[in-house]
Amino acid sequence: MASLSSISVIAMLSPFMLLPVVARTSSIDEWSAFVVGQSIGSMGGSAILYSWGFSGPTLAARMRGVRLVELYNDSLVGRLVISVVSCSCAGLAAALLVPQDAGIAILVAVAIAVNAGLTPSWYFIGMNRPRGLVAYETLPTIAVTAVSASLLVLGAPLWVYPLLLMSVRLVSVSWLAVLLNRGHGFGAFSVSRAMRLHRTEKGLAASQILASAYASGPVTIVAAITSPAVVARFSSADKMYRPATMVLGASVNALQSRVSEHGNGKDRRRLHLALMLTGLLGIIGGLGIAVLGVPASRLIFGPDLATTPGVAIAFAVAFVAVAANSASGRLILIPAGDSRAVLLSTCAGAIVGLPLMIACGVTFGATGVAWAFAASEIVVAAVQLLPAQRTLNRMDVSAISSSTAS
Repeated sequence: MASLSSISVIAMLSPFMLLPVVARTSSIDEWSAFVVGQSIGSMGGSAILYSWGFSGPTLAARMRGVRLVELYNDSLVGRLVISVVSCSCAGLAAALLVPQDAGIAILVAVAIAVNAGLTPSWYFIGMNRPRGLVAYETLPTIAVTAVSASLLVLGAPLWVYPLLLMSVRLVSVSWLAVLLNRGHGFGAFSVSRAMRLHRTEKGLAASQILASAYASGPVTIVAAITSPAVVARFSSADKMYRPATMVLGASVNALQSRVSEHGNGKDRRRLHLALMLTGLLGIIGGLGIAVLGVPASRLIFGPDLATTPGVAIAFAVAFVAVAANSASGRLILIPAGDSRAVLLSTCAGAIVGLPLMIACGVTFGATGVAWAFAASEIVVAAVQLLPAQRTLNRMDVSAISSSTAS
């Protein structure tokens, strides 16, 4: 579990190593276009990834042989179909929000959507294959980041990075599909089967897309109601919050895979340990963002792009809430088959959060958007609390019955 989590974290964090280079080699307007494109691309990527980030590791852990190959194929085919629509919408949104630098915003949005949406990480996590993660996720991502950073320092245009990122992702997932299907030909591919599977997962997919809409909403909303300079400073806090949530998400994914392998997620001792670890990560991460947010943003992005204390503390509160709903959703409700509760909680967060972010943004500016975002994550955690407790109670009853029968 630790190795899988570490590898996933390295892969997801490496693109953020490029941000100081982008911030210091581009203008305020270009930086604003870049971060807005990233925000929109994250939403597009969630639509492409569909439900695989939630249920993928669990499904892969339970399958073997040709069924596992078919699972990967169905995932890839379905996501490629979805990517056509998702990337078109992401590009249009980027052009409308950042007309002064539409080219950069569009290319970044599409590249981020493709890279995030077509990731094979869920497959390797579910199969407990660290080497696969290294070969198809970590090394390509590090290579793209290193090459792009070098080229930018040497004076290359900003579009070099998104172009490389998208190209490498498409090549890597295509090559993985070729290797997995050796001996099966095209017989293991079925568009109709892939779409049927995706229809059965539409509840979880809707949950993920809605979650991304309000998770990526802050930067997008700030861009719609303020100036590029305000967006640039606000995004500094956002760019520290995102890698923190990625560390959390990778850790929870690895824990989810381990829980699913034993008793279908009902091994109480393992589950309790996973819940405690997730809570500990939430507390440590929240304190780090609150205390170090302002000085870290000044050091990483420069004094002109340093965030404010109010925004940093709001993102810290949001992080703690995300840890809570990750524990209840990914470790309890989804392995127990209660995706409906996860969807309802996400809908509640989006319904409360998106209008609240707009209203608070208009009234209080960027700080208001940040606190409204934190409130939306608290709503998600609160709505999941009762069904998660009910699931734990059922697991207790089942464990007692099994012990009595034996």
